[in-house]
Amino acid sequence: MSDAYAGHDSFLEFRYTNLSEHDAFKVSLEWDDPETKDRLDFHAETRVFVKPLTSVLISNSAVFDRIGTKEISDLKITIVDEFGAIANFRAKPFRFKVESHDKHVIQNINTHNQISIEGRGVVDASGMGVYKNAPESNDIKPPFWVNLGFRFIHHDLNDLIPQINFDKNDLQSVLKAANFGNAFAQEALGDIYFQYGKITKDDVSKENYKLAIQWYLKAAEHGLKSAQYNLGYLYHKCLGMEPDTENALLWYAKAAEQGHEDAVNEIKLINRKQANANAIDDPHEDYFTSFNAYTPSRRRYTRITNLTDFAELLRGIDSSSPLRNNTGNWHYLICSSESMKKVIIRDMIFKVKDSNFSNIRATSGEYLPPKDLAAILTSLESNSLLELNDIDRLGTVVSEILQTVLRDSQLDLLIGEGPAAREIKLDLEPFCSINYCTDINIIPPALISSFDCCFIFKG
Repeated sequence: MSDAYAGHDSFLEFRYTNLSEHDAFKVSLEWDDPETKDRLDFHAETRVFVKPLTSVLISNSAVFDRIGTKEISDLKITIVDEFGAIANFRAKPFRFKVESHDKHVIQNINTHNQISIEGRGVVDASGMGVYKNAPESNDIKPPFWVNLGFRFIHHDLNDLIPQINFDKNDLQSVLKAANFGNAFAQEALGDIYFQYGKITKDDVSKENYKLAIQWYLKAAEHGLKSAQYNLGYLYHKCLGMEPDTENALLWYAKAAEQGHEDAVNEIKLINRKQANANAIDDPHEDYFTSFNAYTPSRRRYTRITNLTDFAELLRGIDSSSPLRNNTGNWHYLICSSESMKKVIIRDMIFKVKDSNFSNIRATSGEYLPPKDLAAILTSLESNSLLELNDIDRLGTVVSEILQTVLRDSQLDLLIGEGPAAREIKLDLEPFCSINYCTDINIIPPALISSFDCCFIFKG
């Protein structure tokens, strides 16, 4: 700035020097005069990235409303790298005079070891706050550059993360952003090594898991709840290390504090296993998909998120079911559009119930005539298992027969024809059943109420 006059445009010029040997940056400068309202008094920026070890002049005009000493105490310097990562600085206050006569100022702003910003204005900066009158002659010396102090502005990383961009499909891009301190990139790098750990074997797999832990830890320390959960999971499942339940609970807890539902469930699971030596540990847990459980006798919905909860639910139903009269037989309904989910629940039922069935009979409810159902039911031995598919496609009569059988363990039979026909109740051998459907909403409510529990997957 060579001249500053109150009420007129005053030209401010800054020189930005990129001292980095490898990285390019953009820079913007902003200043909001507290003596003015409803306007940003000064803004200047580079339009393109400044290449390493080069300088560029940044300039714009500002209007000062009054004559006298002026202090710029809040000049904001924003530095942006090619990945969108941001660092903010504040220049230390500097002053100059605004008047109608020629005055000269020189200021220099150094940010950090990679960036130098210098500004020229209307104050002689050979001494901060020392002002000199311009010489009387017309031989006016040009302003020169002088250093000015600065301070770094700390931000919550979560405020900056949405502005950070990198290509997840480019490992070098992710690695460079992660090393720069980008928490999302650090988590992405952890994901990459985690996947490598799954597809490699032995020592190579362990090394990949260790690298995943290293990068998840960096992202987790920045407060990313998903990284905190993933880190807890690696500690919990002993991947790449010895078992470390203490650290698993620590990072699960940090994620749970931020509302991570899976972390909450894992904490419950660990606590239950520690408190109950009989808690179930099963390979299905790694592939467990949460679902809803409806207990008709209690009119209660329960969200099942792990195998231990599932086992406790079944044991509680068996001990309090008003339908079975302590006979030990049970009847469940599994509702899902995916066959694999039905199989998983079936296998978990077998594991929890630990039943050695004398016979397993399977059939489909679609197009099943009443006489065929009666024949199947009367052929069942004690401690048999009936698996009935597609019960949402049962006919009305067959549905009513099944309802009575499940509730009373009796089969209503019509003997004879015409006026001589009579109905008898045939007691059946105690048996268990697992029934399957795709859409529970089209099953009659009375039939649903006949089951001990209904396991329902959404979708």
